[in-house]
Amino acid sequence: MLNKKEKNNYLKTIECLKSFKDMNTLVGRLPIEEDKALLSYFDYINENKSDNSLKRAYRERIIALIKIKGISYYRICKDNSTNNGNFHAFIKGAYDKLSTEKCEQIYNYLL
Repeated sequence: MLNKKEKNNYLKTIECLKSFKDMNTLVGRLPIEEDKALLSYFDYINENKSDNSLKRAYRERIIALIKIKGISYYRICKDNSTNNGNFHAFIKGAYDKLSTEKCEQIYNYLL
């Protein structure tokens, strides 16, 4: 558990990290434990960015196919064992509501 001062320092550090575009500007300047944490942080951010790009592409295609085929959201969710609320949120742009695998499954279903 962090005390209030440690927590504030940690949050300030995280905010500073958001402004760095290239991890190479920081890696090697910190103790090894912090370098490992920093590399993990950048891997996580980069993975989520690429994952969201793929989900965004699936979303656009899914919306287009729904318009073409006229299938209801309810039918899509029922046939693909998908939570209706999560699917609606995904269609509105909440990419974290569906996994990439689920997006692919729905896309293939609509083809």
